[in-house]
Amino acid sequence: MLLLYMASFGLIAQRRFVKSYEEKKKIAEDMKKLARSLGVKCRFCHSEADKGLRLGDFTVLTKKGEFAQQVMFPLAKKFFVNCGYCHAGKDKFTDMGKKAEEDLQFMRQYNRQGKKVLNCVSCHIPPQKQEEHPFRFLRQEAQSLRHLK
Repeated sequence: MLLLYMASFGLIAQRRFVKSYEEKKKIAEDMKKLARSLGVKCRFCHSEADKGLRLGDFTVLTKKGEFAQQVMFPLAKKFFVNCGYCHAGKDKFTDMGKKAEEDLQFMRQYNRQGKKVLNCVSCHIPPQKQEEHPFRFLRQEAQSLRHLK
């Protein structure tokens, strides 16, 4: 009965698809590159990094790790970019990153006013192919929002 109660409130984690050794190795390599490019350690995103190294389970995330997983990774995938497109280290940005941070601050402020919820795809049309410039295409509505900055 207790298990049924816990499951109904999502207190029991969903069983995850078991990844092959090759998939885990690829993820680990990608995460190491990511950590190096940002100048951070595994613990920046994973709250139990030591346990993860021993058990191969890095699913316990910090707030920053959750943000990266839920917001940044899907965004990067949608626009065919990697972290280095905007980030030049943990607290440093590329020129494109500075512009993106400025836009994010504007969106947060605009969203707090309750007018309309803005996000990156409110203005930018995601590219269809990896070869296209990731943020080249602007929606027509983006032009009308620029004067509000």
